[in-house]
Amino acid sequence: MENEKGSILISTLLFVSVSAVLIVGIAKVVSTQTTQLKQIQYSYEARSMISMTETILFEELKQNLELKNGKVMFNNGEVKITKQSDKIFLLKASLDDGYAVSKECSINTE
Repeated sequence: MENEKGSILISTLLFVSVSAVLIVGIAKVVSTQTTQLKQIQYSYEARSMISMTETILFEELKQNLELKNGKVMFNNGEVKITKQSDKIFLLKASLDDGYAVSKECSINTE
């Protein structure tokens, strides 16, 4: 009878240990997935800002306006425009959260 009580304790401790490891593993996976989804969201936001800035730049150049450097402000960040040559611009999107991405674009108005 006493041996059975000891084996129940060991079984219970083993079950609790395995359950704890499983819960910690699941929590880690959920945390990693959340971080990854946030990075994807930042990427889409920054690339959308760059795309809209390219459209604005194209319209400005189409009207024969002389552009040098500039900045386009958005609700969640900004895009800095740096003129590299006559038709080549460097666009750097920076989100308020600190995420940044750059793109060099060539704009041909003809």
